[in-house]
Amino acid sequence: MKRENAFTLIELLVTVAILGILAAIGMAAFGQYRARGNDANANQDLRSAATAQEAQYVDTASYIACTDRQDCIDKLIGIESFNEKTFISMTANSGISFEGTSVSSFGSGQTYKWNNLSGLELLN
Repeated sequence: MKRENAFTLIELLVTVAILGILAAIGMAAFGQYRARGNDANANQDLRSAATAQEAQYVDTASYIACTDRQDCIDKLIGIESFNEKTFISMTANSGISFEGTSVSSFGSGQTYKWNNLSGLELLN
C-alpha cells in the first residue's frame, strides 16, 4: 500500500491548539496596550484643558469651571474636541486657581489630576 504525505488529525489538532493559546496571550497583551493608550489620551486631554485654562486667564484674569467633556469644549478657549472616551472636569477656585481631573472610560481606571499650582498628579 502506498502512503501519502499528509498531516494526521492529531498533528492538526495540536497545531490549532497552539495557535489558540498564542492568540489568547496576544489578545490579553493587546487589551493592556489599548487601556494604556486610552489613559495617555486622558492625560493629554487634561494637559490641553490646563493650557486652555491658562489662555483663559491671560484673556480674562480668571479661570472657569466646566463639568463634563462637552461643557469644557464649549467654554475653554481653543479646545475643539476631546477624546470621546475621556471624562474631564475642571473646577475654578475663586477664579485665581483651578484644578482638573480626567479619566478614560476604556482605560485602566487611572485618574489624572492637574492643579495650576502643583502640576500633574496621579490619583490612583
